[in-house]
This record gives sequence, C-alpha cells and structure tokens, in this order.
Amino acid sequence: TQTQPLEENFLIRRIAEFWKDGDLNIVKSQILEFLSMYPESYKKDDCLGILGEIYFKEGLYEEALGSYEKITSPSVSQKISINKLQSYYQLDHFAKIIEEGRALLRQNVHFDNEKKEQFNFLMAEAFFKEALSEKDKGIRQDYSRQAKNYYNKLVQAEYLSTYELTLPEIYYILEDYRLATQTYRELAHKYSDMQEELLFRAASIQALYSKEEASQSFKEIKDKNGEKAQEATFNLMILLFQSEEYQ
Repeated sequence: TQTQPLEENFLIRRIAEFWKDGDLNIVKSQILEFLSMYPESYKKDDCLGILGEIYFKEGLYEEALGSYEKITSPSVSQKISINKLQSYYQLDHFAKIIEEGRALLRQNVHFDNEKKEQFNFLMAEAFFKEALSEKDKGIRQDYSRQAKNYYNKLVQAEYLSTYELTLPEIYYILEDYRLATQTYRELAHKYSDMQEELLFRAASIQALYSKEEASQSFKEIKDKNGEKAQEATFNLMILLFQSEEYQ
C-alpha cells in the first residue's frame, strides 16, 4: 500500500476535527485549500461530499451541485444522493431529479426510511411539475400517474398535506373531472383559508362537464362576496349566456 504524504494525512485529520466541532466556515476553507494542494487525493471524494453538504446547508445549491458532480466514488455518491436531488429541487431542475432518481433505482440503492420518504416525495414532485409543463397529452398523463404512484408511498404528514392539494390537479390532468371537482370541494371545507380559491378551481373544472352545476358553484362563490366574487360573477354570466338564459 502506498504511504500517503504526512502533510496530506495531517490536513485530512485537521479537517475531520474541525468538521466534528461543527465549525463549517473553517472546514470549507480547509477543504478548498486541501483540494488545491492534493486534487487527486484518496480522500478527494469524501472532501467534496462534505463541501457539498456545507454549501447545501448554506442554501448555495448551485455550489453544492458543483461539488457533488465531481464525485466519482459510488459509495460517496450514494451518501449525498438525496441532498443532490434536493439541490435540483430547490433550483427547479425537475427533469434532472427524474433522470438521476431513475439511475438510483437501477442501481438498487438502499435508503433508510427517512431518506426513502424524501426520495419518494422528490420523485413525486418532479413528475408532477414536469407534467404541468408538458405539452404532449400522453406524456403529461403518464407523468401524472407516476407522480400519483410516488405520492401514494408517502407516510409522513408533512408530505401528505402537499399531496392532498396536488391530487385533484392530477385527477384533472387524467380527465377525471368529476373526481377532481369533488376533491377540490372537500379540500375547500378542510382548508378555510383557501376555501374561495379551491371552490373557484372546482367550479372551473365543473364547467367542463356540467354548465348548470358550474353556474351554481360560481353563484355560491359570488354570494360569499369575497376576493373571487367579481371573477365568479363574470364566469357565471358567460355560462348563463352559453345556456341561453338571457334573462
């Protein structure tokens, strides 16, 4: 086994001690100095992983990705994989989450329960966000189904509330308009602070299959005389005109 230079090993131990003490600014400067001195060190990938984590904690997601993407060790890559996906998420790089998430699945990477929950959430959100921007109907619906599958694997309340508000829009994309309307109306009763907005969305979808029911819903919103009242009145007038209820 090749003996590592004494100074290199000394610097590695010093970085480890600063990391243990939680002094992130010193750790960051020490790692940057170390990598400039020993760019091919046997501890290069470990240092890049730590550096990426520091940038991640600082909210510097581009810089975190810059570190993560230089890592070549499979074991270190697996350790930072969730933070890497989180960085893509923070930067709205949803296609990259899908691409790298699929690669992790092909590699049969094992996650503990907490990381598995994060992975499923990130994949669900990525598929849903991509579905919203996809023009091709078939791909849009396929992405929505995959998003629903990943959302269905979630168990923690913090993620389930996001899914709850996303689900009716998935039904809408899948053209199950009645279920989308029903779900939005159920949510309107649950989330009083968003009630008007959710009822308005329900009524807008309702208009796709029943102008009469949608007219009643827009009238309900109008009568509440809230922020959406004027817009609801306008939509109600259009539906009444289309139904030839001129009076």
